[in-house]
Amino acid sequence: MLHTLLPHLADHLLAAVPALATVDLDRAQLDRSDLPTPLAYPAVFLDLEDAPWTDLAAGIQTSRATLRLTVALALDSLATDGSTERSTAVAQLELPQLIHQALQHYQGPGFGPLSRVSYRRDRPQHPQAYCLTVTYATQLLDQAAAPDYRPISNVELQPQLASRPLPLPEAEPYVLPQ
Repeated sequence: MLHTLLPHLADHLLAAVPALATVDLDRAQLDRSDLPTPLAYPAVFLDLEDAPWTDLAAGIQTSRATLRLTVALALDSLATDGSTERSTAVAQLELPQLIHQALQHYQGPGFGPLSRVSYRRDRPQHPQAYCLTVTYATQLLDQAAAPDYRPISNVELQPQLASRPLPLPEAEPYVLPQ
């Protein structure tokens, strides 16, 4: 289930927000300097932060999970006070709102509607990106360990005589003892 959740969300984000250059699983790419190719910004890194599971029955589990997105914007395109490139910075800061519009109440196979629960500035030590962390809550359903019930085909149900319920005999009314 998890091996399909994060790629599904990554594909959805790439389709819904074409301005994103990178959408990937968070494998500490922002903290590493030894990557074979430089990161393309703007980028979103996905991680399932917390997913406490509860057994339902027959191998089915559910979880109220926390999904963390790290949104990384290139510092060279962000402006500071007095910069003549403020409009570029404001345009890039609209990107997290576009991501939110794509994800809020979005649901897919094995997960319920996403709901944003927090938004904060993150990784101030990263030298090449302005990073924001956006957290969403969702309900997960994992049926991978459930038995494989296969439908029965080519079976005809034949009604049988006397297959309807028989009427119950009427009982005498109950009288309270005196």
